[in-house]
Amino acid sequence: MTEIQSQKRGRVPRWTEFRTISGRVTERQWSKLTNLCQHLISKNRKARLDDPTITLERITNNTLIRVAIELLLEVENSLHGTTEAELLASAKAALNHPANPE
Repeated sequence: MTEIQSQKRGRVPRWTEFRTISGRVTERQWSKLTNLCQHLISKNRKARLDDPTITLERITNNTLIRVAIELLLEVENSLHGTTEAELLASAKAALNHPANPE
């Protein structure tokens, strides 16, 4: 649903619920994140052509960053390390082998 559609239905746009933050990423991370975002948008549009009942939500780099944050929060008790590389390794290990599978 677009922002205009949200307003017409009396809903507050989702982005107004989010806090603005600033972060630094590498050029590689930003490029790959942007490419992934574009790929997902294209894939979702194609799926919508096959099934017009699918509701499309706007996917942005910020959407993917929020998803990544949620994944980190799911394994927060498994994170350990004193460097970015060590934290990343522990996060990957936790995501590959969750301690409490549902």
